[in-house]
Amino acid sequence: MTAAMTERRRDPWETTRQRMLGALVEAGSERVGAEELSRRLGVSTRSVRTYVSRLNTEHGREVVSSSRDGYAIDHAALAAAGDHRPPTSRRVLSPGERLASLLRSLVRADGGADVYELAEELRVSDSTLEADLTKCRALLVIHQLTLQRRGPSVQICGTESAKRRLVRQIMTDAARSHTQFVSVRELAIESAEPSLLTFREGLTRILSELGLLATENSQHAILAHVAVMVGRLRQGHELEAPDAAAEEDALRREAALRIAALVESTFELRLPAGEVDYLVGLLDENTTPEDLSLLVTERVTADEDVDYVALVRQIVGQVGENYLIDLDHDRFIGFLSVHSRNLVRRAQRGQAAHIPIGQSIKDTHPLIYEIGIFIARRLELALGIEIRADEIGLISFHVGAHFESVYAREQRVRIALISPTYLDLQDSARSMLQSAIAGVGEIELVAVDEAELTTDLPGPDLIVSTVPLMGLPQTLDRPVVQLSALPGAEDLERVRGVVLDIAQTKRRARVGSTLVNLIEPQFFLDLTTTSRDDVLAQMSEALTSAGVVDADFHRGVLEREAMASTSLGSGVAIPHSMIMGAHASSIAVHVPLEPIDWGGDPVSLVAMMAFSKDSREEFGELFESVIRVLSKPRNVELLAAHGGSYEDFISTLLDII
Repeated sequence: MTAAMTERRRDPWETTRQRMLGALVEAGSERVGAEELSRRLGVSTRSVRTYVSRLNTEHGREVVSSSRDGYAIDHAALAAAGDHRPPTSRRVLSPGERLASLLRSLVRADGGADVYELAEELRVSDSTLEADLTKCRALLVIHQLTLQRRGPSVQICGTESAKRRLVRQIMTDAARSHTQFVSVRELAIESAEPSLLTFREGLTRILSELGLLATENSQHAILAHVAVMVGRLRQGHELEAPDAAAEEDALRREAALRIAALVESTFELRLPAGEVDYLVGLLDENTTPEDLSLLVTERVTADEDVDYVALVRQIVGQVGENYLIDLDHDRFIGFLSVHSRNLVRRAQRGQAAHIPIGQSIKDTHPLIYEIGIFIARRLELALGIEIRADEIGLISFHVGAHFESVYAREQRVRIALISPTYLDLQDSARSMLQSAIAGVGEIELVAVDEAELTTDLPGPDLIVSTVPLMGLPQTLDRPVVQLSALPGAEDLERVRGVVLDIAQTKRRARVGSTLVNLIEPQFFLDLTTTSRDDVLAQMSEALTSAGVVDADFHRGVLEREAMASTSLGSGVAIPHSMIMGAHASSIAVHVPLEPIDWGGDPVSLVAMMAFSKDSREEFGELFESVIRVLSKPRNVELLAAHGGSYEDFISTLLDII
């Protein structure tokens, strides 16, 4: 870890400590008054006294003296204590960090800031500062703010709530780690409020006790708001009026009042009524009642132009019709209704949600991601907004949290258990076995001996017995696993391994036969174009000319591509329409001689999918299986290398499925 990274991840108190020592060093031999120091640090005078006491305790001597005239640093005592770090030393800021620092300085400067002083503070040339101010103007527009210039003085103009949103965005961006998580410790450093860590514990407790659910990102949004609110109030800035107040929401009103009391006890600040009203709106946007029935979510439409509950009901119905996926549950509809309303609010502010693992759900759960895109597109059309990639990912998480696989039952391995009933051994064996095969196998028959096994087809996929078998009918030519009367850990692990192998074989058989039927020789295309758009047009035309799809299929493919690239990043692209409107399900394949530029990704294999409503039941398993196979670069390389003929391609595909 570099020195710069170490400094960025230091303890919140360390940042406060350095800022206080820096202010005292700058004062030279003069004392700094308590009011001045509290203003410089953005804390109360009581907090200043606490910080001074902590400093002196840490060093075991009085390195900062206090009197009626204020505070002063004792350099000799500081050196004797072994603290040789230069209090005012600063590392060089990156352009992004410099821009954030400039914006925060401008927000703090109530009467405007001098450009020459800003350049000196940031240690940049006048021309560099002017370039940064140009960037500032563009960023401020997103937050409905403007930058006014009068000679050397510059000032940010706009509402207090807009300024807070700006600072909050800067703070959370700085506190966000490489995996998109917001570190609360970093948030405390950015806000110079070490007590934010303690405050979070209280916030979590309040939300839990009142039954308000908040995702990790939602909690960070609340924490960031509180940090900014505390800093602005200490500088004398109150909100003009709440952005959104839900007077009728007694649950969030109670939560806001309890959080206000927590702010007072933690930061020594009493919140004005307007700030409490704002907290109600903030909680309305970032929390969901644990008891989330449609009666609760009806308030989503109370003061809105859009009936979000009705809209989500309609979209959920379209998901069911298109994918045969049942998401028609009150809790899911309520949750997505609240999320849709908040999504619109973020879009209106030019903001977007952040999710911890970006687009990885696109590869790990492709069907869920596809349904998320389907929902996002219908929200776009209904609400007239543009939904960004991270928002699509977040919708996909909501879908995944309530997702019930439509093909899980077909994937399960059917098991017949043969076990004696002596002293409840059968019940014990069944319980342990079912636990070991959970998710992949299901015990459909329990018998005392093999004579009870049915000879009807299809019969079990696996026979597990805790007694010696005398012989099975020829029609029951199935794998047999022999266990002890009371199965041990090794027995159960052995059964699970066999079950997984059988499940894999069943899946390969289903998917393989389906693919052979869908990829017909006439759709194994040899195109000469090297443009992504031309490839999409020509492949769509091939399917249209064969009567597989209608003429508007190409438009649907482009619409899906515009939502999120169908390139998997492994060298393959799987373009398709979001609507299952084909007359007959088919897959067109093109293996170009040279990779195609697919929105920045080199693509060596294109598989265009067209599905009809008649194949909805098999779509889910096929879609996920194909994507999981083709998301591996090695598999794509093998298919591209054997893409010279239809026969070689199909043979290779079946080998790697």
